[in-house]
Amino acid sequence: GAVSPGHVQQGGVVLLAGTGAFAHARTRDGRVRHLDGTGPILGDFGGGYHIGTMALHAIVRSDWHPRHATSLRKHVLGRFGVSSPAALFGLGLFARDRSVVASIAQTVREEADRGDAIALRILESAAEAMAETFRDLTDVLGIARDAYTVVGTGGIIRRSEIYWTHLRDRIAAIAPGFTCCRLSQPPVVSCAIHALKQVLGSAAGEAVDRLVVQAEALHL
Repeated sequence: GAVSPGHVQQGGVVLLAGTGAFAHARTRDGRVRHLDGTGPILGDFGGGYHIGTMALHAIVRSDWHPRHATSLRKHVLGRFGVSSPAALFGLGLFARDRSVVASIAQTVREEADRGDAIALRILESAAEAMAETFRDLTDVLGIARDAYTVVGTGGIIRRSEIYWTHLRDRIAAIAPGFTCCRLSQPPVVSCAIHALKQVLGSAAGEAVDRLVVQAEALHL
């Protein structure tokens, strides 16, 4: 489900999977814990960079054996204008801004939605990595048997039903009393919606609708 940006929660967990990834929790008694967000080399497990890296690994293996065949090969190689996996090595992808590798996650999502088994496995593996971060967070805080709201956000969570469904199912197994929801808009837009509702009250509807339309036009 989606969460209303104007609804205030007393404690809870935020899971963000965008270019990077992190898990953040605040308990009702005021304890705070933040895990990951450590960058593409040392962490960001389950984020876009992690997904992009797994996709590149899959492409390199794609012609080793028929069981590794994936439509990612054609689409990612075409994205970077090269004809073979070996040619990717000359592009220095990992030396560029991390958003370059993370952007491959969009192709993974599209191919998973079309039924590519390797792309599907990558998304589920990334969601599993995020679920393990969630497990660590709730275990350390001792709240796995409590009832909190888990808010999912970030481009990967917002745009991939496959990722979100797998993550939600794993959360339900780890902490059955938790309720999962995800932001339907990026965090910056959600904050603006919250501000509009605070300032305009019941008259905010039209302004919120205009904001959402403009945000979608800008692909936020």
